[in-house]
Amino acid sequence: MQIKLFLLLIIACSLFGCRENNEKAESHYSAKELSTQSIRYGPAAPSYTIDAVYEESTHAISATMQVSFENNFEPEMTSVYFSIWPNAQVFTDGKIDIQEVLSEEKRLPYEVDDTTLKVSELSIPQDQQITLDIAFQVTIPEDKHRFGWSGKQVSLGNWFPILAVHDSHGWNLHPYFDYGESFYSLNGDYDVRFTLPNSIHVVATGEVNETRSVGDQKTHHFTAKNVRDFAAVFYSKRVAKKQRVEDTDIFVYAYDDEEAALIMDAATKSFTTYSELFGPYPWDTLTLTSVDYSENFDGGMEYPQLVMMNTPFLNDEENLAVTVMHEVAHQWFYSLVGNNPYREPWLDESLTTFASYVAYYDTATFDWIDDEPLKYSITSAVSDFAESDMDVYGDIMYDSGALMLSNLHRKLGDEKFYKGLRAYVKEMTFHIATTADFIRIMQEQSGENLEEFFTSHQVFLEETR
Repeated sequence: MQIKLFLLLIIACSLFGCRENNEKAESHYSAKELSTQSIRYGPAAPSYTIDAVYEESTHAISATMQVSFENNFEPEMTSVYFSIWPNAQVFTDGKIDIQEVLSEEKRLPYEVDDTTLKVSELSIPQDQQITLDIAFQVTIPEDKHRFGWSGKQVSLGNWFPILAVHDSHGWNLHPYFDYGESFYSLNGDYDVRFTLPNSIHVVATGEVNETRSVGDQKTHHFTAKNVRDFAAVFYSKRVAKKQRVEDTDIFVYAYDDEEAALIMDAATKSFTTYSELFGPYPWDTLTLTSVDYSENFDGGMEYPQLVMMNTPFLNDEENLAVTVMHEVAHQWFYSLVGNNPYREPWLDESLTTFASYVAYYDTATFDWIDDEPLKYSITSAVSDFAESDMDVYGDIMYDSGALMLSNLHRKLGDEKFYKGLRAYVKEMTFHIATTADFIRIMQEQSGENLEEFFTSHQVFLEETR
């Protein structure tokens, strides 16, 4: 997500003492409140195969997609929903046109309502799979944005129909929010081909399997396993760097050598730190690319195995480094451990802000805090900020959330705190985490009753917000 660096030193926060023993404290949270085992997230086992052709003169993509998934949550699935984010009103010139939906060559009825596609007349028994064929065309808006084009640059974030998530709330069909994210999706496999002019280069989620030229066109074939989304950037010129860290190849595509070196340094340092603190990164590659977005789009944007960095507006080394580290941290908190970023954005934004400060400043103690009472709780939903602005959202989700985690570190101590975070990442890898999961695991691993701590820091379970 976009990150604005808040470095104002205001007032030191209060300290919390640590328990001296490892006895497991009795929690005042009920077992039911902290249990999420009964939640079924679906549709299960999504797999996408996309063939996309980019027409440079019209900035449009014509595509076909095969998507397979399993009904894992109801006796018979009769309809399924997709999010189609190019239809968001913020993209005045952008849209996605659904041309056809088939199942075994049979046309299926569908409805488009703003950013939602509903496909009906299905008959999928529980624990059975289906494959749908969807033909669609994407009109990319002229916009310096995570979805848009400017000059030779094309950013394809949230550009194709992606399965919505069904959970304890039913189908999650949230509206688009420009300052936060509504992009809630489950891990799946992707096989994607882009065909476009030879003069255009592509970076994307996953690994390049093959690049093949035919005449003045080139097809780039990418595959990605167990990722939550698939994004890409088209560009004409970048400086490329590659460095291997542990078992991962890190690629940087920047506007010049100096910028590439700064990004690579911040990326490799934070990658090593997070691997030690939170656990290993499971994919073979991580790509960071410079993009030229508007000044209103602070920092960068994370996607699985791909980071877009708005470097023209990251105009000092500290800001650039911390932003890179924030976006790299999202590979653990968002990509590896998922959450519902519409309902509980703190679970990725607060954790990544905390992680980036730890990586850059080499300390988990942050001597800054807003001395005014919080207007919103840390566990607020994105929609709660509809009457506010980006700065208020950033203050709460980034700064206040990171400070809460810093205070939790002070209370538990280094060993217990990071033991809890490592256990949280390990247990929730490739799954969807909730606030209840985070609290439960931190309590289990620390042996502490943390109810008073979390409620005093305005971290509430969903049922009590």
